[in-house]
Amino acid sequence: MSYLLPEHLGKTLEFTADFSTTKSMDESNRLQYMKCILDVADQPDIRTIPVAPLCFWEGDTNILEQRFTLILDRPDKVKKSLSYIINIAIITVIMFISIYCAFEPDYEVPKEITETTVSFEKDETFFIKHNDKYDLYYKGKYWGPFDTIDSFPGYKVYKTIKEAKTHEKFN
Repeated sequence: MSYLLPEHLGKTLEFTADFSTTKSMDESNRLQYMKCILDVADQPDIRTIPVAPLCFWEGDTNILEQRFTLILDRPDKVKKSLSYIINIAIITVIMFISIYCAFEPDYEVPKEITETTVSFEKDETFFIKHNDKYDLYYKGKYWGPFDTIDSFPGYKVYKTIKEAKTHEKFN
């Protein structure tokens, strides 16, 4: 995007300058203005100016043709209609809402998901350490091995199953 920005910025500057310059001109003055642009474009050193935003040719697209079309075919007066302003307002509101608001769907979680989803509460969950692994028990029932319990801070950890049986109920 940052690669294309200077390229499009130059075109935009030229189109804006043409539009502003010719807005109060009649057709003969517009033709003279276009002849002036052609004279400048015909200068041999014009393409060697590194910073000049003069847009005459860009790849296969003839920018001069676009500029001249804008100069000749433009309406004499640019009117900002009510529908234009309403459209801009609607787009602005939609953009604001999409940036600052996140809509969340309101629905019930399906039963097959809630039946298989578990939240391990601290008072009903404990671990028994075996060598470098941990066995997870929830409500006295074995759930599976874990390599680490870093994501379960504050949960009870027993060294042996015998120690766990003295403090917890097993099913």
